[in-house]
Amino acid sequence: MPDVGRIRTKRAGQKPRGSPGQPAQALPHVPLSALLSHALVAFTIEFDNEFEHLVPHRTTRFGGSGPWLVSMVMWLMLLRFVPEEGIGAKELYQRTALSQKEFKLWLTRLSKWWGYLAVDGMIARWTPGGVKARAAWSGLTGVIEGRWQARFGSAVDSLCDVMRGIANRDYPDYLPVLGFDLLTPAPERSAAVEDSLPGLLAKLLRAFAVEFERESGVSIAVCANVGGVSKEAMAMLRKRAKCSSEEYLRLTAAIEHEWNAGRLRELLEEIVGHADFWAGLTPYPDGWRAAMPAITVLPNYPMVLHRGGFPDGA
Repeated sequence: MPDVGRIRTKRAGQKPRGSPGQPAQALPHVPLSALLSHALVAFTIEFDNEFEHLVPHRTTRFGGSGPWLVSMVMWLMLLRFVPEEGIGAKELYQRTALSQKEFKLWLTRLSKWWGYLAVDGMIARWTPGGVKARAAWSGLTGVIEGRWQARFGSAVDSLCDVMRGIANRDYPDYLPVLGFDLLTPAPERSAAVEDSLPGLLAKLLRAFAVEFERESGVSIAVCANVGGVSKEAMAMLRKRAKCSSEEYLRLTAAIEHEWNAGRLRELLEEIVGHADFWAGLTPYPDGWRAAMPAITVLPNYPMVLHRGGFPDGA
């Protein structure tokens, strides 16, 4: 079973690129939602890379043994609410922020399809592979937050403090899986949340997207993304109409002004523009992303899809 407390804080062969407190590089002005997205996607990819390295799993490209590889969203959305000894399906549903339809869908995928849980007599229990996954996931947010604090210094704690003053407490601390229309739904129910860096980023980004889409009537993912997502996600984007770039920029600027988010922008620009921001995106040699082109662009809005919840639609 992986020991999360012994995760390396720096990958083999990875050279440091800057130090905490190093000034941010000049960034082009982008919407606040894009900055939130870049930070959340970078955190998620680093989290996913570490999980993939620690836990036996299966993928289409590499095969393998154990559960199907999924992203951080699947852990936050449902699996973290399953205790070590298992839980009744009804109680599990009540702990999540999912609708009944969503709950049934994802419980089926995470059990029958992907192998993390076994559901017997309406009791959900971890499979042997799921036990190993749970052990890794449980402490991984804190590990990656620690890396970010080492890279970016006090800006991380300051960012969390500012986000706590803005975040809607009724919003879950993860982004939803986008449906066919690629719209970001407001949550139907509240749920227990973690007061974590990625959780706060997700709450703000979801609230921002809901405001944007309520005003525009179109998906912010469609309007925002011109790169940084998988070819499958790009194919979905091309099929949907999008509002003009001028309207997208006008609406995002209006929401940022309404939020009085000047300090939030400053801190996000400090982190996203830091010379070491991209360091955590380097995959391990045994990871599936190591066989893909290096990441040079991040999505302006995460494309969390049914394929496993990866933030770039992979």
